Amino acid sequence: MSEERKQILSMLQEGKISVDDAERLLNALAEGERRKHKGRASAGAVRKSLGSSLDSIGEALAGIGPLISEAVGEATSGLGEDEAGADEEEEEEELEQVALEDGGFDIPEGQKLVIRQAGRRGLLGAGSGDLELEGCEGTRCQVLPEDGGALKVFRGRGSCSIRWAGGDLRVRVPHSVSSVTARTLGGDIRSEGLGCQLFVKAMGGNLDIDTSGHEFQAKTMGGNIRVKMLKASGGESRAKSMGGDIRLELELDDPLELRASTMGGEISVDPELGSVSRSGSFGRQKATIVIGAAKGDPGSSVNLKTTGGNIVIVRREGEEAGDD
Repeated sequence: MSEERKQILSMLQEGKISVDDAERLLNALAEGERRKHKGRASAGAVRKSLGSSLDSIGEALAGIGPLISEAVGEATSGLGEDEAGADEEEEEEELEQVALEDGGFDIPEGQKLVIRQAGRRGLLGAGSGDLELEGCEGTRCQVLPEDGGALKVFRGRGSCSIRWAGGDLRVRVPHSVSSVTARTLGGDIRSEGLGCQLFVKAMGGNLDIDTSGHEFQAKTMGGNIRVKMLKASGGESRAKSMGGDIRLELELDDPLELRASTMGGEISVDPELGSVSRSGSFGRQKATIVIGAAKGDPGSSVNLKTTGGNIVIVRREGEEAGDD
């Protein structure tokens, strides 16, 4: 391997460039070599050299999840007062703080719920913790544990916001809300029985969610993602992990198109889901699965993408999904 290729791979591993940037640089390097050698080096030899370099990217990325998770944990534990985002501070000024009554508060029909773990000591303090979301009837949001010193609730136009400093948090989300957006720093997020759209992001944590007829977006750096779909959403949903695996469990017969892509990992699809169209090279794998009468215009689609991790797509029947 040439010194230039080693430098590109080194920059990728150090996080100085993205996977896409590395691919573009390697492609440009190969093109330069082709022109330099002109007719002396065949196009096949250049492609073989490029393929070897991109395969090395896959090997370098595989298994980086724990390293990313550890790095994120160290970074978030050291956040201080001056490291706050100005946008959060401005947003907070526009919101009105709400007092908890018996550990809960009411959310008007159709409003959004935003749940964020504080990223600085200046607001509430800093610390990691897991977040559990559970759907419930009515319009009342229940927060456990109730700790007014470490947790604050704000209300704005069209949304309510929960901020907490750290430690495990459980939120009972009423079906009256239109969507939930949640973020953790160093903690996991789990959801069950929600009746709305879900947008979750974890830095250094795992995501474990179920969805029934609603769009979702799940993103984590240094963690794994598990999604259980009970019903198609009628829109486009996404799951993306940097350094972790993705597992999708399907308990539906609705028309659905699945698109999976991994750099440095493998894609495994349950044979019961039908035929799989596969493509990719140079360390990247892609797969497309069409379920039911989804050909043409499926109406619902799910995009799964991971760097340095594997993707598993299975069909589960009822209680089997909870046996793992």
